[in-house]
Amino acid sequence: MFFGGKMGAVTIYKRTDFEAAHKLEGHPKCGVLHGHSYKVEVWLTGTPTGPWGFVSDFGGIKEYFRQFDHSDAVITKSAEILALEAAAHFKTDNVTKVVVRIWESATSYAEAVFDEDELSTKTRR
Repeated sequence: MFFGGKMGAVTIYKRTDFEAAHKLEGHPKCGVLHGHSYKVEVWLTGTPTGPWGFVSDFGGIKEYFRQFDHSDAVITKSAEILALEAAAHFKTDNVTKVVVRIWESATSYAEAVFDEDELSTKTRR
């Protein structure tokens, strides 16, 4: 873990899920109120810090997505925007790379990647 007196980077991974209503106004298919069983994958790479030596607390990752789970609110954003917002949320001073993948179905996901100073998205539909 220590090389030449320096701590190396560590990547952590958390998988979670949430159920939510979804509607994208004006979209031919998603404009009708429907739901998704979202699956979420998060990778965080960084330097372990704090009294327990965490890159990030796994519970904090799950808690972020709990705000959407069975909520009265309808998600009115695309999976791409949800992934970008989550990636920005998980970027902290000790984290150098964030990958957030949000699955809308078994065959479709959006992935946001934060590496150093950039956020980008890619989509698989």
